[in-house]
Amino acid sequence: MKWKFAVTYIVMSLFLINIVLAFDISSASSSVSLCPSTTELVTTTVAGSGTYSVNIAGSASQWTTSVPTGFSTASQKTVYTYITPPSNTLPGTYSLDINVNDGKSTKKSSISVNVLDCYKVDIQEVNSQTTCPGNIVKYDFNIKNTGKFQEAYLLSTAGSASPWVVLSQDKVDLASNQQKTVFAYATVPQEARGTHQFTLTSKSTLGTVSSSTAEVVVQGCFDYNIGVDKEFHSICDHSTLLVPITVTNTGTTDNTYNFELSGPTWAVLEKTSLTLKPGQKGFVNLIASPDYDVAGDYDISVTVVDKEGKQGFIQPLKINARDCHELSVSIEKDEDNVCAALAKTFNVDVLNNGEQKDKFNVKLFGPSWTSLDKASLELTPGQKETLKLTVNPPINEKESFDLNVLVESEDKGYSDEGKLNIKVLTQQQCYNPDLRLEENFVSVPQESPTTVPLTIENNGTQRSEFILGLSGTAATFTQLNPSTITLEPNTADTIYLYLAPTKNIGLGNYKAKITVKLDETNILDTETLNIEITEPQLGQPEEPPEESVKEESFWSKLLKFLFGIPEVTSEENKEIEEIVTEDDVESLQEEEEEVEDIKIEEEPSEPVLEEKTEETPAEKTAEKSETKEGDFFSSVFDEEEEEKSVEKKAVEDKESILNKLLGKKERPVAESTASLGKANLDSLVKYRNHILIAVIAILVVVLGIKYRKELLDFFTEEEEEFEEEDEKPKKSKKKK
Repeated sequence: MKWKFAVTYIVMSLFLINIVLAFDISSASSSVSLCPSTTELVTTTVAGSGTYSVNIAGSASQWTTSVPTGFSTASQKTVYTYITPPSNTLPGTYSLDINVNDGKSTKKSSISVNVLDCYKVDIQEVNSQTTCPGNIVKYDFNIKNTGKFQEAYLLSTAGSASPWVVLSQDKVDLASNQQKTVFAYATVPQEARGTHQFTLTSKSTLGTVSSSTAEVVVQGCFDYNIGVDKEFHSICDHSTLLVPITVTNTGTTDNTYNFELSGPTWAVLEKTSLTLKPGQKGFVNLIASPDYDVAGDYDISVTVVDKEGKQGFIQPLKINARDCHELSVSIEKDEDNVCAALAKTFNVDVLNNGEQKDKFNVKLFGPSWTSLDKASLELTPGQKETLKLTVNPPINEKESFDLNVLVESEDKGYSDEGKLNIKVLTQQQCYNPDLRLEENFVSVPQESPTTVPLTIENNGTQRSEFILGLSGTAATFTQLNPSTITLEPNTADTIYLYLAPTKNIGLGNYKAKITVKLDETNILDTETLNIEITEPQLGQPEEPPEESVKEESFWSKLLKFLFGIPEVTSEENKEIEEIVTEDDVESLQEEEEEVEDIKIEEEPSEPVLEEKTEETPAEKTAEKSETKEGDFFSSVFDEEEEEKSVEKKAVEDKESILNKLLGKKERPVAESTASLGKANLDSLVKYRNHILIAVIAILVVVLGIKYRKELLDFFTEEEEEFEEEDEKPKKSKKKK
């Protein structure tokens, strides 16, 4: 039963191995929706143990990346998939397959990718307008970004009324869900009549197009109109802009037009009235002159009222005042520590962020031991120049100081400054390395390389590059790497001193001196390692090479089955104890005493090996049979020489049988079942063929053991028969 249980256990274990080797994958979501130029992350969990490779497929794979593409795991692993459609990706649904392969099978997780239309723009429709020839008709186009991202839109017009239309701006930037009103001014020509149309079209930088159409109904009448070249203007601060406001008398009589301005104080009208003959056109200049530091968008309106018709028109304007005189001064640090008696240089960047070329004066406010390399400079728009601020405190200085670098234009219209706080430190505060050996003495045999850890700590306040040195009598067989180490304040690092004494290095004591210093300075710290070189270690145990276990052949097992010592179970041992009773032992002891008596009686004479008497053919045949059986047992139990006496041989045969039976009692029963649960899963897979062979071998051995017991019983019965036949001549001799 035990061997059947072992076979069942092994077969079930192999079945469970195949189950364990299976794996499964699952993604966090089966579909994603995203905009072009955005990224969506999908996580996929691979549950199982083994080595896996990952690849992607589908229409969305060209803009999808999965990491890692290959890995090994004992339980589970997460695969990260990044989906980023380009900006020109058309809206729609795309497929994505994440394939995971373990070398035997492939599993996939399918994801539906929905690319949205995230760049929509909507232009609200406007109502048609009726006007007289020569009038200006304004249309308010409400443009709204209904997409999900900020976009810039270029505006244009088309249609029969397009030549009449002037837009307040030809470009607009809108954030998501932001809307803005763009004005379209249609100046109706004097000769225009009837219904005319123009279409306002917006086109984003990504190609999204939207449009809206407006109608202009022109009636015949006498009137006038006003207008400007464009309603939106941009100027620099500290500059002047002229915006002509044009008035056209489209009537049949002379007319006077009065102007009124509403806007910032730096915007004025050149004059407030204008007289025109029929069909005459005139203009009034709007003068805009913002001062320094004036920036932003300003709304200006010019109201025109004619004297005869009392009709008023408002001309809106938008002026963007730009800060074209902008200066930026920045020092590379806001605060820093400087060591006394050591010079340190800081970069001061001066950038002309404006749109005008200008000259600047530079001033430094600070202690006498600070200086700048330049006092003035000239910069074109966008040009940057770096000044050198040198700080060189005396050795006895140890306080904090504030430094100011002021840069201003020659007309002092604008300026900027940079600030730096300097704290002067002593030499001891600045540089304070600490060198430590974990052990100051080491014993190293020849031909036995070793390493000694060495810790370097920067207890100073400055980031320092320390130079390491190695000297001493041990320098010929020691190395220290790296030779330089950079440490931040209050940080430490460990390096290793490598010792490799060869046979050429004499036995004895050596010293390795390790030093640390800064470039062009004295040694700041040192440590000495005492090294004892001893004789090389002999007979060092080497890691034995892996030997393949040679499986016992079938013929070897058969020979062991026929001639080997059988193994006895605990049940068989009890049976032997019942067979070998005390009476058998006493009888055996009596026979041994008789043999001893016989040996004592025969000592004076030559030992008689056998009686040379005439034998019958039957006796000869029996003798030959007995000799063959004796040869068989001597080959099995390793008996001594064949020339011993018949009496002594009988006793020894009994002793051999008894020892064999008693030996079974002392033989431990080895029943060990390998714990397959603790075996490494990968090793089982790798040696699955060997395991199957071992299972077959176990079956053969188990069957052999079963029949081996029957053979053992058979030979035991024969030995008992031989012992009974041998006892008869002994008793006859004893009687003699």
